[in-house]
Amino acid sequence: MREEEDRKSLVKALQNQTIDAVVSNHTPIDEDGKKVEFPYADYGAGGIETAFIATLEVLQDKIEMDVLVSAFNEGPRKIFNLPVPAIEVGQEAELCIFDTASKHTFLTSFSGSANNPFLGKTFSTQIKATILGNEMYLAS
Repeated sequence: MREEEDRKSLVKALQNQTIDAVVSNHTPIDEDGKKVEFPYADYGAGGIETAFIATLEVLQDKIEMDVLVSAFNEGPRKIFNLPVPAIEVGQEAELCIFDTASKHTFLTSFSGSANNPFLGKTFSTQIKATILGNEMYLAS
């Protein structure tokens, strides 16, 4: 955010849950939008892989973990009237496993994108895996 007051207002709105959802605004850009002279290139940078851990890095002492997880998980689903998966026996798994005590340097993107502003940044949290149904995808 450009102004400190704006940033503080956003943090406060997350704390008191005025803001229901946090998203990465991930908008894939095709090669034609990237492989042009800089003034003509489409706006954007990779962020879907680092949105949660980057937000957590900055706000971990300001926002309760359950509020932040809800803003990334339940909030967007509720806005779009999508079911929120339950963690119960017999339910299809939709889980992200992360470790808040594991330092991790973000070196490569699964997408192969080189325009993530956090490449080379060390975070105090590491995404370990994503589980969708019976499939587990381990993070690098």
